[in-house]
Amino acid sequence: MKLTPDQRRQRLLNIIAENPDFAGIKASLDPAKAWFDQFTARLPGPLRNRLREYPGMFYFLHQRMIDTVCKQMKFQDED
Repeated sequence: MKLTPDQRRQRLLNIIAENPDFAGIKASLDPAKAWFDQFTARLPGPLRNRLREYPGMFYFLHQRMIDTVCKQMKFQDED
């Protein structure tokens, strides 16, 4: 069996969803993101945009990393 990068991504997301460490970090991240969004929403546009750019770039970097991993890696049960 050979998986496509999208199939690998889904499989990786399923593995991550079952990981208790990930769940704990995600549980802390969600309220922190809500607080950050509420805080920055009150700032003037240029400052708000600058502050939101920093975590936004981490999101894009993370997505690019996952894309690269899913294109290059193979699960043990793949051909």
